[in-house]
Amino acid sequence: MCTKISTSIKHAAGLLLLALMACQSNADKAPQEKTAPAQERKGAAEAPRKGKADAAAPEEDPQEKTRPLTSARADSFFAAYAQKHPENKLRVKTPYGNIQIRLYDNTPRHRASMLFLTRQGYFDGTWFYRVRPGHVVQAGNSTRRETQEMRHRIGKYTLAAESIGENYHHTGAVAMARSYDNNPGKRSTPYEWYIAIGQKFTAGQLRAMEKQQDLSLNAEQRRLYQARGGLPHLDQDHTVIGEVTSGMAVVRKIARQPTDSREWPKEDIPLKVEVLEGS
Repeated sequence: MCTKISTSIKHAAGLLLLALMACQSNADKAPQEKTAPAQERKGAAEAPRKGKADAAAPEEDPQEKTRPLTSARADSFFAAYAQKHPENKLRVKTPYGNIQIRLYDNTPRHRASMLFLTRQGYFDGTWFYRVRPGHVVQAGNSTRRETQEMRHRIGKYTLAAESIGENYHHTGAVAMARSYDNNPGKRSTPYEWYIAIGQKFTAGQLRAMEKQQDLSLNAEQRRLYQARGGLPHLDQDHTVIGEVTSGMAVVRKIARQPTDSREWPKEDIPLKVEVLEGS
């Protein structure tokens, strides 16, 4: 299943990677399209890059074994998992340094899913597979066969949207990708997530964006996007599950890495994720 993070699909080449329109720096212009980070590339598992040795798959925690999850049972499974696992901090290790993330309490099933997948070792075989300076870095996929095998073993499931009108895409926000095909409930993919970068906006730019993209921003959104910056056009379209608490310089460095025409980094950017216990 391909997943994406966009409200305007421009093309479906390969994995249906979506173009993110960068916010314009000109003070009298707002972004021209309501678009967002893209999804995994179709056929990626069959096209590993040459010369890259695959790491061994992480060993599964026997206490977390379960039969493959489906969307029908995922919400109840993770609601129960959230009660047993209150942790809310993750450390993402990258070649450029560490990124620390705090998961929000008002998205409990998404928080639980991230904890569960982290403890399963899923993310440790994935990459930052799409990056764009000043916009987003997106993670949770790779061309390794093991990545697709892990997804098959864990299960093909999605998660019901949570607090979708309460959490915003300010700079440093962490949110989930989702499919735009036959998905009126805006259910999230559990495997792919992104970190918002964006830019700061003036009050005039926000007014222009509202008019051009048929948005309605509240006072809190206006304050956030003027003070911190971000991607206001993605609000209410994706579940925002947390935010970066340290390591935004690392995020920006990742975003500046050279990419191909589909914004896939030319050099793999692997990551590992760990739960910070006692958080």
